[in-house]
Amino acid sequence: MITLTSAQEQIVADKLTTGQYASAEEVIDLALELLQFLDAEYLAWSKETQQKILVGIEELERKEGVNGAMVMEQLLQRFQDAR
Repeated sequence: MITLTSAQEQIVADKLTTGQYASAEEVIDLALELLQFLDAEYLAWSKETQQKILVGIEELERKEGVNGAMVMEQLLQRFQDAR
């Protein structure tokens, strides 16, 4: 058995009053499905980001990185040109 807090019960009640959901179980089922989806999306994003970081590190080790000072100078110049 799961016990909801009063705030959680209010959320479920608010969802039920919209008429979009037939029962509290439906609201909770959908919330859990959304949580699973978000967790999967986050995991995929995290793996992709880790891979990009590894690629970036390898590029830096091969001296293929971008000079930060040069990038900032170019951005500043673009900003000044746009004014």
